[in-house]
Amino acid sequence: MPAHWFPRETHAMLTQYCRHVVVARRIAQLIQKAEKAEAFDIDGYDKLLKMQEREGRAISSIATRMRITQQATVRAESARKPGQIIAPWEDDGEDT
Repeated sequence: MPAHWFPRETHAMLTQYCRHVVVARRIAQLIQKAEKAEAFDIDGYDKLLKMQEREGRAISSIATRMRITQQATVRAESARKPGQIIAPWEDDGEDT
């Protein structure tokens, strides 16, 4: 997103969003490590999956509130009609 998208009053929320993303990435690393471990700890794995879900919900919630989700960034005038499909390699003439 462009810098002007985040006025000063949103900086705390943006900071928290970044923190959740960092934690989610770390949890993903721990999940991968747990999956490769010789002694599989199902309880520890389950705890990591719950942590991952919680972080995902937090990220989604903050992103929605800050209007940085893909859905929120689509301009109404450029939104496609239901059923209208444009192949990714076709240029529709609009700059994003």
